[in-house]
Amino acid sequence: MASKQGEANRWAILKPQPAPSGNAEDSAQGLEFMAQSMDSIFSEPKFSPVIVPDGLIPGFIKYAANNTAQDIETCGVLGAKHDAKTDTYVISHVIIPKQQGSSNTVQTLHEEELIMAQEKHGVVSLGWIHTHPSQTCFLSSVDMHCQLGYQIMMPSAIAIVYSPKDKTLSFSLTAKGLDVLSKCACQGFHRHEGQHGLYEVAKHVTYSKKHNVKFIDLRK
Repeated sequence: MASKQGEANRWAILKPQPAPSGNAEDSAQGLEFMAQSMDSIFSEPKFSPVIVPDGLIPGFIKYAANNTAQDIETCGVLGAKHDAKTDTYVISHVIIPKQQGSSNTVQTLHEEELIMAQEKHGVVSLGWIHTHPSQTCFLSSVDMHCQLGYQIMMPSAIAIVYSPKDKTLSFSLTAKGLDVLSKCACQGFHRHEGQHGLYEVAKHVTYSKKHNVKFIDLRK
């Protein structure tokens, strides 16, 4: 559990909005309640089961093949639908946005197109998949901060990393990782000195032959 000082630093970006009553004290209390509610995401992460179709990874490998051959990373966003009866997320789409990549980075472009595609197909962002063309299978500091953004919005979100020279794994941030990363203001590649166990292989993921996945390539 983060200290009160840690919580204050973490949520410093939140700005109090005027309360309907116009009372400044009410606004401050509302901000504190918001911070406490958001902080529960970090202190008590709860993962709903996630089903990944067997065809997702080999399909994505084909879409990334040209970049991989040139040692350029490729990324895609995982679109999922929620089964309320079982509280399970089924990944049904992989949306490949316009992007700019290098041998160790990838950045999405024109995110409004991505949002429109998600709305059109009725899916939510349940994480992402990306390649490490010439590196091993792990989450870099940049990857972890990216994953933080996904898990803040959807605690069950995952990060799939495909490394042709190593292996493919699905990761999620741990409670410790969520806490440490949410307080880290560093950008670019950096070290979290003395911090281990910030992420792990996602235990809530199941691969299935019963489900299909559709690829939407917005790069064209």
